[in-house]
Amino acid sequence: MAMPASIETVSGYRFEPAQLAAGRRQPGLSAFMRVRNGEEFLERTVLSHLPFFDEIVIVFNQCTDGTEAVVARLAARHPDRIRAYHYLDRVHPPGHRAYLDLPQDSTASMGTYSNFALTRTTRSVVAKLDDDHVCIERNFEPLVRSIRERGYRLGGRMLCFSGLNLVREDGVLKVLASEPFCGTGDIGFFEVSEHTRFAHGTKHETFSRRGLARVYAGLVFLHCKYLKRSFGFANYELEDNPGGRFERKLHRFMDNRAGLELDAFRARYRWPGRLATLAPRLPGKPGLVLARALSVHRDLEGLDLERAMERAAACAPA
Repeated sequence: MAMPASIETVSGYRFEPAQLAAGRRQPGLSAFMRVRNGEEFLERTVLSHLPFFDEIVIVFNQCTDGTEAVVARLAARHPDRIRAYHYLDRVHPPGHRAYLDLPQDSTASMGTYSNFALTRTTRSVVAKLDDDHVCIERNFEPLVRSIRERGYRLGGRMLCFSGLNLVREDGVLKVLASEPFCGTGDIGFFEVSEHTRFAHGTKHETFSRRGLARVYAGLVFLHCKYLKRSFGFANYELEDNPGGRFERKLHRFMDNRAGLELDAFRARYRWPGRLATLAPRLPGKPGLVLARALSVHRDLEGLDLERAMERAAACAPA
């Protein structure tokens, strides 16, 4: 089948740091997405974030559902803001038995795949989105506004943000009690430089952020992984890797999938305000974890999970 004109195909990609073009980027905000079988939430994720980005780059691979049709529709409707690529080479998912033996520059590596997506962005400040990250607009807007107001200069910082893992229990959207958060310093806004790149890691791709201090910036999306038909595990090809870590993660989720209503979840995080002075003093991930916990009561006050999802769904026409 011929690829729509709005989608470019790529094969045999090799990453070179010069492709990051750090000195030639326009001031602005880009997002990049790597998608495999993401049709369930892709459109509402893209359209709920689109008002906040100058461009969104979507790269998809090995899709057997309706992802390609969704991507083509988005790219055709928003040709000035959305650019789409079909990455033709097979990419092994983390946890796959073939993943560990891949060389750093393999086209099958998530590191190479991620670098391709990153190098297709054109703005100076970039963030990664997954196909199941539905934007909490009221929280994301002030973060984006602050970046624009400071002229897209982040002062050597990566502004890290997180999401809430959702489950549906008895027809009600809730926060996954056993693992409520998505993102602990691995997702956020950063200025592109020759050092901001991905590499092939033993468990998953790793992001090099040399010289960037991570600062926590808030809870800004709803993570819909566990609302998917397969609970977000189908792409790990578990049938080819029995007993692997993602199969174990699936079993842990199935054994601990109870949810908490949002008010009950927020009540867990009514901590003394004086702890806020401690978070910046803690190095690395511990400081980010504390800052995230301290943000729960503030960032989620008055939030209606069902309404937020409905607003995102309304962005995506049938």
